[in-house]
Amino acid sequence: MGPLKDDWTSTCPLDWPQSERDEKCISQNEASWGTAMLSRLEKFKAIIDPNELFICAAGVGYTSKSDPSSNPDPSPSSSSESRMMPNPMSVLVFFLCSFAVSLMNYCFLHSNH
Repeated sequence: MGPLKDDWTSTCPLDWPQSERDEKCISQNEASWGTAMLSRLEKFKAIIDPNELFICAAGVGYTSKSDPSSNPDPSPSSSSESRMMPNPMSVLVFFLCSFAVSLMNYCFLHSNH
């Protein structure tokens, strides 16, 4: 988690329950990317990976609900075994798009605007 929403100079206490941390602290992604860029990245992730095949804990678009390892009693419909394996072309497209977004961000940040 990032800092407290009402005091950016204070870190989010680790001893708070997750529900309280979600309510009172800025997410790690929002603290890292900023609100506008995070929104753009989440939209991009939803388009590229609508079935949430690529799960990266604490990554853009991550929710504990999308992570099968966070479910202590997975049913057959939510287990990782029932998920469709991505085909290699989808994986390639995902990584190429990720690279393109990184390149666009780099160019944007280093342009003379």
